[in-house]
Amino acid sequence: MALFNQHDDEQINQARLRAIRHKLALLGLLSTMATLGIAMGAVVVHDWYGGQRKPGADYLAIALGVTLLALLLAWLLLRRLRQVIIDPILAEAFTRMQSDVEQRTQAQQEVMRLNRELEARVHERTMQLELRNGELALAMEEARSANQAKSAFLSSMSHELRTPLNAILGFSQILSSDRLPSTLEQKKEFAGHILKSGRHLLTLINDILDLARIEAGAVSLSLEAVSLQMLLHECRDMTAPLAAGRGISMAFADDCRLQVLADRTRLKQILLNLLSNALKYNRDQGSVNVGCSVQPGGRVRISVSDTGTGLDSARQAQLFQPFNRLGQERGAQEGSGIGLVVSKRLAELMEGSIGVDSSAGVGSTFWIELDAAP
Repeated sequence: MALFNQHDDEQINQARLRAIRHKLALLGLLSTMATLGIAMGAVVVHDWYGGQRKPGADYLAIALGVTLLALLLAWLLLRRLRQVIIDPILAEAFTRMQSDVEQRTQAQQEVMRLNRELEARVHERTMQLELRNGELALAMEEARSANQAKSAFLSSMSHELRTPLNAILGFSQILSSDRLPSTLEQKKEFAGHILKSGRHLLTLINDILDLARIEAGAVSLSLEAVSLQMLLHECRDMTAPLAAGRGISMAFADDCRLQVLADRTRLKQILLNLLSNALKYNRDQGSVNVGCSVQPGGRVRISVSDTGTGLDSARQAQLFQPFNRLGQERGAQEGSGIGLVVSKRLAELMEGSIGVDSSAGVGSTFWIELDAAP
């Protein structure tokens, strides 16, 4: 488009220059002919009044000569004027016109370049705004989901805390009442219920505090080489009374001479939680097997297998959710539903992972994988 405009401007400028040149030539010719006409008129008048009358042919010859002389003088005058005045003026005018055309072309090109840059910037800003709007929408959705999760967590937490607290308050009111007859055995029974509910409430509060500290990033870990054989022996000694009370046999791998990179206290907490669940949700006269094995990639797996009811795929998808006990809320075994969540968070903080392999009616195997230590 700019090239077509430049070509049209040059044609217009050339037409203007030709018109100026023709006007100057016509002006010079008319001026010369007027001058010679005046001179010829003066000669005729002089001859007429001077008494020297000449024939018409002589006057015609004089007029013809004067005309030719006028044309010759006009041509010479125009040629001289063209060389001295007209050509320099026209050259200067043509140069200025060309400069104006070039400046106009450059201005148009600059405007087009600025338009392209402006369009590119507008497109870039539009893309940035769309990206930020998408990020904002995603952040709002995450905040909404987090708020819903927080509300569900608080609701479940308040429900779990009220259950043992109501038991404590109820039995305490019975013991403090003078109207209700109670024997010493009943008082001991009520005190036992209060003690049991108090311990359950304390466990809930400790689990909630642990989860809160982990979520807030306030848990400091000291990773070191931990011997699994010694740690498993300690866990066996601590869980043996609970297993003996229900007639559950426990088998620990004696040849587990591996070491893992972990925080010893937190790893012990995870293993005790897995063993406690394997005993609580096992059947009477069942069994619990604990083993360790080397996995690809320099990892070590510690597995805890039980002979409980097992979990189907739907319940496995609900694992590791706070206060979700997978239908065991009204069961005989107490629990908070937070232990597995805390264990998962701790395993991830130690750059490990936790999972489960379970079959309904057969049993479950919970495992944790950590990096092997030299």
